[in-house]
Amino acid sequence: MVPTQDIDDYIQQINSAGITVDNTFDFKDLRGGQEGTGDTQTLIVWTTGDKDLSETRSFLSDLSSDLPYS
Repeated sequence: MVPTQDIDDYIQQINSAGITVDNTFDFKDLRGGQEGTGDTQTLIVWTTGDKDLSETRSFLSDLSSDLPYS
């Protein structure tokens, strides 16, 4: 889940790491929004195919550490 206003940046980072974005789903942030993130969030559904899962997990862990609600 990422702030919708930054979705293009997150998708670019995910794709450059060799992870495929399968789908996205936008929804209203039920928590009222974090400061600076807007009132809409996007759930990113991803797939890795033949990519090593531990490498994928490490990348996603690093990516999510910068999110405002991690």
